[in-house]
Amino acid sequence: MMKRALIGPLKGPFPLVLWYLRKVTPKVRKRSHLQSDSQIKYSGIRELLDAENSLAIYNKSIVQKLHQGLQILDSKVDLQVVDFGAGTGTLATLWQTKFGIAPICVEIDPELRVILGSKGFSVFSKISELPDKVLSVYSSNVLEHINDDISALEEIRDKLQPSGRLAIYVPALPILFSDLDRKVGHFRRYKRRELITKVEAAGFIVEKCFFNDSLGVLATLALKFFGYGESAALGSRSSLLIYDKFIYPLSKKMDFLGLRFIIGKNLFLFASIPDCVDTNVSKQSQYEPGKSNCRQARSSGTTIDSCKISNK
Repeated sequence: MMKRALIGPLKGPFPLVLWYLRKVTPKVRKRSHLQSDSQIKYSGIRELLDAENSLAIYNKSIVQKLHQGLQILDSKVDLQVVDFGAGTGTLATLWQTKFGIAPICVEIDPELRVILGSKGFSVFSKISELPDKVLSVYSSNVLEHINDDISALEEIRDKLQPSGRLAIYVPALPILFSDLDRKVGHFRRYKRRELITKVEAAGFIVEKCFFNDSLGVLATLALKFFGYGESAALGSRSSLLIYDKFIYPLSKKMDFLGLRFIIGKNLFLFASIPDCVDTNVSKQSQYEPGKSNCRQARSSGTTIDSCKISNK
């Protein structure tokens, strides 16, 4: 009787759905190779192309928020915006179409650089190769691929003009780490405090940090539970199209109502560097979370005439 009582609630179509998803969704347990200076090829190109072709609403929303975070008020002026880790150029193309700004693309993978070049973008393999400093840098789903992410943030800071701005979008919540994260070579998913601390440690002033895509947490939990599949069920192009058309628009509304302050599968972070950046201060050991370049410069005896530090 006890067994019958326990099994009873599982009668009906639901167990069949669970069985089908487990059956058709292949497991990806081994982590694909992780990107580094010595291993520059990206393992998630297929996923990038699927996202480009299937997540139109989602991608437009991300670009809109990144644009707002960079506080670009006049798209007609000759602005230099850098897409750090541009991938196939999905977001860069949307920037060009929507705002009339063709971002400078930084991409370590040579195959992806060819794709970016074919789309007409100016492309560099490293941000340090840029000939001049810029006013704005955004990065979407990139830092999680970099082992030493603080050093990468410092490289970005060194190429920003005084008062330059940074907009970041990354995967959130380590508990959601799934087969898809392994496949595309993620080192981590970020906690909110972790991301803020690392950006501050690189010499930025963090202005805002909030979650995005609250309902996406449920979808990512499904990936974690059932596994990731490229051609069927979770992770397929058809599932991405359904998510983009029906689930994400509802998720945006839930975020707007306040869930962005509580939970989400991704994090946005907007930051700036002070007017008085000391370019000689470049080691992360010289920074302390919550302190700006200006304070470090003051403590070392550097004279500063003007310094803008905003309190969070």
